[in-house]
Amino acid sequence: MRENLLKHLPESISQLSKLERLDLGDNEIEELPPHLGNLPSLQELWLDHNQLQRLPPEIGQLKKLACLDVSENR
Repeated sequence: MRENLLKHLPESISQLSKLERLDLGDNEIEELPPHLGNLPSLQELWLDHNQLQRLPPEIGQLKKLACLDVSENR
């Protein structure tokens, strides 16, 4: 099991403009920040096994996103 136990994402993550894959699975993230929508190259976003109740509308700004895993959240 790969547990980091992250609860929040830093705003500086939005500076990773060439980031294509982000695996945040197996953490304790309860809410995604709006600046996550500022990742224009993001193709895969793994959020499985967290504490999410909803996704921010800014997820819709991820035009290249082809894979989104939000399984096993609360």
